[in-house]
Amino acid sequence: AAGTEPARGEALNKNEKVTKSEALKARKAARQREWDIFRASKPDDKYEDPQDVLAIAHAERTMGDFPLKTDPDYVVPETQRVNAHKKRRQMILLDDSIHAIKMGYNERLLALRDLKKRIVAATLADDDRLREINAALGEEHTPNRPEMQRSELPEDREAIRPEDVDRYELEVEARARKAHGKGGGFGGGVSKAKEDAAVAAAPAEAGGDSAHEGEEEADEDGGAPRGAGASLAGRPDVTAEVSTPLVSKAK
Repeated sequence: AAGTEPARGEALNKNEKVTKSEALKARKAARQREWDIFRASKPDDKYEDPQDVLAIAHAERTMGDFPLKTDPDYVVPETQRVNAHKKRRQMILLDDSIHAIKMGYNERLLALRDLKKRIVAATLADDDRLREINAALGEEHTPNRPEMQRSELPEDREAIRPEDVDRYELEVEARARKAHGKGGGFGGGVSKAKEDAAVAAAPAEAGGDSAHEGEEEADEDGGAPRGAGASLAGRPDVTAEVSTPLVSKAK
């Protein structure tokens, strides 16, 4: 009995091995049958899906002609050609856009200027009230009087004040004296009598630096004052200076 037990165990092991090998073979056979069915369902190389055929035909009818621009036979269509008319239209549109941008900027800038005007007016009113209060209290008043600059009022650039005329006259006379100093002999400059007449006509309160200030003021105001030409027309020593008006720089 003891000798038969190992023999029975060996027989069981052999049966198990046979069963596993057969199961592996059966799985391989089933997988092969699946592959055969799958390969059999593969369409022929010349087969075309009817839906794909219809989609290709529709695309060929509706997509249009798209030739390559690098093709040596390519011809630019008439609607895509660049000519002077199209470029001029582009330039006009660009000018219009630039003008719109400038106008928008000017509107915002003038709106800020108007706001400053209101602030200055309110500050002046407050300063007047403080002056009255300090006067009633007997206290010393420190004025706070802000002002608008002339550069902030471009609409008034053509307005000429009397001091502008005086400064311009001094500036013209200074240029005449400078030309007289460079002229030398042989009638190169103006006469002494004419120079004395020009100096006597200048305002007594004008300083030596008024000529330079008048030149800057005339440039900022947009050119020569309106009354300067009439007041200097009778002076032969400044005729050449008055005959050429200054070009306005503030547009």
